[in-house]
Amino acid sequence: MGCRNVTQLCVPEGYNFDKLLNVFEKYASFINHNKYKNNYDYYLAIYLLNKVPYITNSSILLVENQLPFSAVSVIHYRIYKDAVQLEAELSKRDDIQCIIGIKHTLFGHAQVPSLYDYADGIDTMQFLCNL
Repeated sequence: MGCRNVTQLCVPEGYNFDKLLNVFEKYASFINHNKYKNNYDYYLAIYLLNKVPYITNSSILLVENQLPFSAVSVIHYRIYKDAVQLEAELSKRDDIQCIIGIKHTLFGHAQVPSLYDYADGIDTMQFLCNL
């Protein structure tokens, strides 16, 4: 886990989560880790008590939520109608490190920044040289 974990999915209106949940089955063993399971159980209980709709495959919780950051064991999702409008909105946010997608950081590369990808816009080498 790192600072560029995917915590929110943006899905088009009418998206079917069945295939995604089937892909997540590959990681079903995470539920066997005590801290992960505690987090899963805690958030599942919160969502049940508060009657928050969720989707699960018994090892990950998907919850519709506009907040881009979610807890361990939870992935927020938001539904969009206009991809261009969504992209413009996300690009303006300072709290999102990267957008993963076809025209952005490639799938599978969020944890592999290039030499010139500066975390939070800070050139680490320049920072160190100025100490």
